[in-house]
Amino acid sequence: MEALLGLSALHVAYLEPQERLRHTAQAARYHSKGLHGFNEAIQSANDEIADALFVWSSLNLLYVFGVSGRLGEGLWGEGSRKDRILGTSWIPMVKGVQTVLSPSFYTVLAGPLRELVSLGNWEDIDPDETEDVDDRHFCQTRDVWKNSPDASTYKATLQVLRRCRMFMAQFSTMEAETSANTAFNRSWQGGFLFVPFVPNEYFTLLHQRQPPALILYAFYGALLHSLNDSWFMEGWGYDIVEVVDDLLGSYWRSWIAWPLQTVGLRTGDL
Repeated sequence: MEALLGLSALHVAYLEPQERLRHTAQAARYHSKGLHGFNEAIQSANDEIADALFVWSSLNLLYVFGVSGRLGEGLWGEGSRKDRILGTSWIPMVKGVQTVLSPSFYTVLAGPLRELVSLGNWEDIDPDETEDVDDRHFCQTRDVWKNSPDASTYKATLQVLRRCRMFMAQFSTMEAETSANTAFNRSWQGGFLFVPFVPNEYFTLLHQRQPPALILYAFYGALLHSLNDSWFMEGWGYDIVEVVDDLLGSYWRSWIAWPLQTVGLRTGDL
C-alpha cells in the first residue's frame, strides 16, 4: 500500500508543480515505509506472495524514474545529475525487478498479472531481417567501435537497441498482435527491455563514460522519448540525449545527430 501511496504522492507533485517539493517529500516518506516492508517480505519470498513482490518492485521502478528525473530537481545535488541520468538509480531498479521476478516468473505468468510479464513477440524479432530509415541510423554507429577491444559488447548492445526499437514501433498501429493475444499496447515494455537483455559489461563502459557506450545510450534516450506522454517518463529521453551531448562534446556530435533531432535538440535534415 505504501508503494502505491508514494507513487500517488509523486503524481500529485507532478500535477501541482507549485507544491512539488512538499509532495515529493511526502512521497519519500511513504516510499521509505514501503521499502522497509518489502525488505521484510523478500526474506520469506515464495509463490504465494510472488504477485505482491512483483507489483511492489514495478511500482518502485516507476517511483525511481519519477523522483530521479525532473520531479526530483532540488532534492539532489546538481553534481549528481549526470550520474542519475546515466542510470545510477534506475538501472539497478530494473535489474531488481528482474531478480525478484526470476524465481517465481512462471507463477506470475500463470496468474492475473500475466499480461504485464508476457513479452509478446519479442523473441521472434530479428533486427537483421528488416531494415528501414530509422534502423540505418542505429546501424551507422558500428563504425564508432570497430577498432575497440569492447566491440563485441557494443555489438550485442546495438542488437538489443534495434530489437527494442522494432518492438516499440510495431505498436504504433496496434496491429502486431491480435486482441486475443494482448490486452494493451506493449510499446512501453520496449523501453524497459533494454536493461535486462544488454550485457552487464555495457553498463560498466557507460559509467566509465566511454564514447561508444554514450552514443548508444543517446539512441536509447531517443527511444524513451516516445514514452514522454507518461508523467513519470516525461523529459527522460530529452535529458539523456542532452547529457550525452554535453559529455561527448562537439567532436562526437555527428554520431548522435538522429537522437538530437528526435528529442528536439536539433532541427533540420540529417
